[in-house]
Amino acid sequence: MSVSSGSGVPVQSLDPSSVVDDRDYHYNVSDEEHSGQKNFSTVDLPVTPQVRSAKLTDDGSLSVIWKNETTTTSEDQSIHSSVWPAATLDYWADNILTGERLSNFTPAKRTLWNRAKYNALLSHGICRITHADWTSSSNPAAFERALDQLSKTGLIFVTDVPNKEDEVERIGQRIGMLQHTFYGTTWDVKSKPRAENVAYTSQFLGLHQDLMYHEPIPRLQLLHCLANSCEGGESLFSDGVRAAYAMQIEHPELYNVLTWFSVPFHYRSKDGQHHYEAQWPTIEIDRKTKYIKGTHWAPPFQAPFRMPFPGLVEKGGFLAKWKEAAAVFHAMLASPENMVKVKLKPGECIIFDNSRVLHGRNEFKTGGEGDRWLKGTYVSPQVFTARQYRMQMEEDGRPKRRIRLRGMDGKVTIGGDQNDTTRLLKSERSQVKAMLGLLED
Repeated sequence: MSVSSGSGVPVQSLDPSSVVDDRDYHYNVSDEEHSGQKNFSTVDLPVTPQVRSAKLTDDGSLSVIWKNETTTTSEDQSIHSSVWPAATLDYWADNILTGERLSNFTPAKRTLWNRAKYNALLSHGICRITHADWTSSSNPAAFERALDQLSKTGLIFVTDVPNKEDEVERIGQRIGMLQHTFYGTTWDVKSKPRAENVAYTSQFLGLHQDLMYHEPIPRLQLLHCLANSCEGGESLFSDGVRAAYAMQIEHPELYNVLTWFSVPFHYRSKDGQHHYEAQWPTIEIDRKTKYIKGTHWAPPFQAPFRMPFPGLVEKGGFLAKWKEAAAVFHAMLASPENMVKVKLKPGECIIFDNSRVLHGRNEFKTGGEGDRWLKGTYVSPQVFTARQYRMQMEEDGRPKRRIRLRGMDGKVTIGGDQNDTTRLLKSERSQVKAMLGLLED
């Protein structure tokens, strides 16, 4: 059996062994047994199962009758025929034609922004949703629209949020399960003495991304403002992917350094109970497609550089090159024209993509009658990606894949739109060039 593109040219063959092994879509499996898990082991299958016949049914399912009977782990069960719904054929196409598994699913197109671009989006009512619309089960379109805007811009506001400590959990759970870290499922951002995290002070907090030392790094961060009457304390946001493209366009050699030089990050709690380490390039790209996946920037949690080989610290060495590139990158991130500054109000919840959007905070004054209190939580990469994938699968008007059967040899052609990474790269570069005032190549 083979899966091919819409042109009918096979791009990859399907071994019948892998097809029959794909879960338990078989005629002899009862509804009561169909839990969604396999009811047999791969080693129970014939080494070389052979197709006697195959056909596409009226509902788009694929039906196969096998020449050699397949035995399951149950003594009284065997598989002589199998059927896969049209949705499964779509899944095969997603995985085989595009290589797009859930683990590396990427939304079709991102909207990159600087201060002017993002403020323009807000002025048009984009990237903002009321709490009632976000949590409503009777109006899913509003929630899905906001989630799509979050996927594209990486930064949205939920307004009119009830002033309750646990409300940030409800907002996050609308997306999926919350990510528990050593800070807990939720946590408070308040100024306190002898703080274990610089975020829990009143001093200026530069642009950064959270938990660069943690596995997995949280994908989404939610911050619900419960109080913010202190002088100062404005929140700062900058689009790291936009800055990465700007580096690629204006400083290609320095950009390359940021894509391969790994920077160490760590966290060590004062009580010694928590010790985490990880290292990442400042700009993470897909090595095959060159697609910019995200950034890793967290100066407060940057670990000391090790010196494993000569040339790391000498003038012109690797570390010197990275420091030169990092300084330019930071200047782009922190430039006032590229930074969104907003003082969160009680009843607002900000949701941002921690793999792309950097955040920080201006210094604020403590004491007196003023108070500043944010309640936060995280959503993991897998949970957010699964929610995006589900939304895309359910989206009305999704292109249907063309499925046809060739003869009796079981050859199946599955066609459909493929993720054109070259087009995505060109589109995103064009957005940044427009912001930089540059003409197209």
